[in-house]
Amino acid sequence: GSTRAQSVLPPPRLVAQRKILEAKLALEGSTDMAVCLAKEATSVHETATGWTTLGDALYKKGQIDAAVMPYTNAIRLHKLSATQIAVPLDLRVKHAYCLLQTNQYTAAQAAYVTAANEWQTSSLWLGAGAASLRLGDKDTAEGYLKLATVRSARAALPHAQLALLHVTTDDDNDAEQHASKVLDLAMRLGLDDASLLRELGNSYFELRRYAFAEALLRRAIAAETKKGANSHTRKRL
Repeated sequence: GSTRAQSVLPPPRLVAQRKILEAKLALEGSTDMAVCLAKEATSVHETATGWTTLGDALYKKGQIDAAVMPYTNAIRLHKLSATQIAVPLDLRVKHAYCLLQTNQYTAAQAAYVTAANEWQTSSLWLGAGAASLRLGDKDTAEGYLKLATVRSARAALPHAQLALLHVTTDDDNDAEQHASKVLDLAMRLGLDDASLLRELGNSYFELRRYAFAEALLRRAIAAETKKGANSHTRKRL
């Protein structure tokens, strides 16, 4: 009887697929349940989709550091199963972004560059530049950010990041001059990233360009209207 019962059990692959589907549905409501179901799926049968789902659930739950490992495993399995096909762009982006957000700058830089070499998108070169800037590697950061601007010349963020690089790493005499042109372009292109505007405002404050710093900080507050202005932004203003 027990042998017959065991013979009709669904194979691990199908059990994992069902758990993954349930986890994805749970993401719309209970992240705790989604995490639990995705963990069950990966323990039954490892798949890139299962690990990606677990990473998504952990990220949505706010456990960004914990999401790194599942995304890493998903990339590993994608490479094993389809060596001639690039790892999905969204997976590359999420993995690198989690590394950047958890201050793993060296790993984030490597992840962004690897992905950018596969996909050649502006956002990935932008991430590589941001990681390099946080590592204090100005020349490398500038090179990556320029690649981002070439691939997306009408996007505000790459130009704004270039401005931030100049205003934070150049000598005081050169910082404003080098930053002004690219920052003006970023503004004309509709820069509305509150955190980046805040960083720029703080940087111009340090240069004692108070009127320009005020304008940037006010723009940062305006960009945060949906969630309330950052207290640090208001304090600096």
